[in-house]
Amino acid sequence: MAVDVLTGFEVPTLVAVFLQSILYGIYLVTCGNCASALTRVNGRWRNRREIQWPFLLAGTFLLINSTVIVCIGFYRCLELLAFNPEGLADRAQSTYWLNIFKVR
Repeated sequence: MAVDVLTGFEVPTLVAVFLQSILYGIYLVTCGNCASALTRVNGRWRNRREIQWPFLLAGTFLLINSTVIVCIGFYRCLELLAFNPEGLADRAQSTYWLNIFKVR
């Protein structure tokens, strides 16, 4: 049985995932330009000693982190709307959408 009408919870979720995907694309282009600026100078590759490693590692970490967050959000949106359309009420809890890791 398909869901014909989206409730008040699904519409903001779809808009958020759509905007997140567009902004992530802009972020990827910016990361490419920054990586090029950090690893090249005047059309040639920099030596290992010339590369500013803390900036390059921090940028790589942020890229990996944002990629994981976008993938998790897209998967949760698919799970909410496409994989289980009958169980929308069960999935609409706010605790289901938190990205928090417990450390014991």
